[in-house]
Amino acid sequence: MQSSNPVFRKAEGFNGQSRTYPASGMTYPAYGAPTQTDPYRQQAPIYGDTATGGRMTIDTVVQKTGLTLGLTILVAALVWVLTPPLDSAAAGSLYLLAMVGAFGGFALSLVNSFKRVVSPALVELARSAGAVAVVEDNLVSGGIGSAVTSALREAGIDVPVHTFGIPKRFLAHASRSELLEELGLTADTVVAGLAPKLTAR
Repeated sequence: MQSSNPVFRKAEGFNGQSRTYPASGMTYPAYGAPTQTDPYRQQAPIYGDTATGGRMTIDTVVQKTGLTLGLTILVAALVWVLTPPLDSAAAGSLYLLAMVGAFGGFALSLVNSFKRVVSPALVELARSAGAVAVVEDNLVSGGIGSAVTSALREAGIDVPVHTFGIPKRFLAHASRSELLEELGLTADTVVAGLAPKLTAR
């Protein structure tokens, strides 16, 4: 399937042809082409357009983003043109309200961006796993490992979750690699710490 967007149609991934990379030998399917799935695992959900029930494609994302941006510019232009001239007292209160709204929107965007939402597909994958390991470059307390553990418990999945991350304590000043080595967050130390836990099962 080819993209209807003329810009995307020129790109290799969206011109309806699969591509094989000679260095790795990997073949990547074309845009919209069916991909192979593991018959022994449940197929991941297809996220689509809830209004029409169709698949969500890059074209629909670009179109909806363009419409939203256009509507925002149109409303801003109408407010600019239709707002009567203000005296200094009214302008001060209007600027105050604008600042409160801007900071409120910023706070809401921060809350939304820091929400730790665990993918339902990941939860279902953990159902067939013997154990789950979470390695995060973040505090263990309240980190993604805690969110994964909570999501698995809510789904009734009883598998051990091994979390590797930064403990809640002050760290000495050092380079990133030195800190990761000290905290046991390098690949070798994580594997060495995880192997006994998996073999003990």
